[in-house]
Amino acid sequence: MEQTTFAKKTVVLAALGALSLMAATARADGTETPSDPQPKNIEVTVGSEGVLGIASEIKNDETSVTWDNEWLEQKDVLGENESFGGLKVQGKDGSNTTITVTSDGSLTIDLPTKEATEAGNDEKVVTFDDVDLNVKGGGAFSNSSHVTFQNGSLTVTNGAFTNKEGGVVELQDGTFTLSVTKADTVDDFTNAGTIVLKGNAQMTIDSGDDAPLAVETEDALALNVGNVEIGQGAMLTNKDKGYQ
Repeated sequence: MEQTTFAKKTVVLAALGALSLMAATARADGTETPSDPQPKNIEVTVGSEGVLGIASEIKNDETSVTWDNEWLEQKDVLGENESFGGLKVQGKDGSNTTITVTSDGSLTIDLPTKEATEAGNDEKVVTFDDVDLNVKGGGAFSNSSHVTFQNGSLTVTNGAFTNKEGGVVELQDGTFTLSVTKADTVDDFTNAGTIVLKGNAQMTIDSGDDAPLAVETEDALALNVGNVEIGQGAMLTNKDKGYQ
């Protein structure tokens, strides 16, 4: 029994010695186990230049913006050992501001966002904070992430709006106004994801009395708004005839 006990202790001591030797070798080589990337909350300012800025008027290829994984790799967006922890779009000094996407301009959002779990501390979303986004006259807005408008508005007037499958456009105490005054822009509105209205958010579909959707016709002309989730206190108002 004495020999058996001694033999087991020898094996344990040998194993501990091997681990110590490995640790010493690692220190000698200067190698360390890399730590997990730390989430970074990125801030983009309306009216500023550079990779962390966005123009107040997006009207051509030069001013068009795409936020995606390739953008995250650019200098000054994420640093070494940093990961995407969310994106906040705001005006200078936090004041209310407007972004207008028109003509040949486009704003594309394709970032690895994530809704909060029950823990509530791991949410990664794109937030327009007190920012009004207007998409009109040929401008294009495309989203495949989770985008939130806080105390701001989203207005689409004869512009291209695409919310891809899995994409979420959420309004918290803001307004979403959708207007189609030209028949050839009806198909430019696509919502394959979800539009969420929370708090006192209001969504209004109103193309005006002279718009192609304002009257009933024999033509198969309809605006397919898709999935809209309306929370308590929120409201959806449709003033057009052609609505699905």
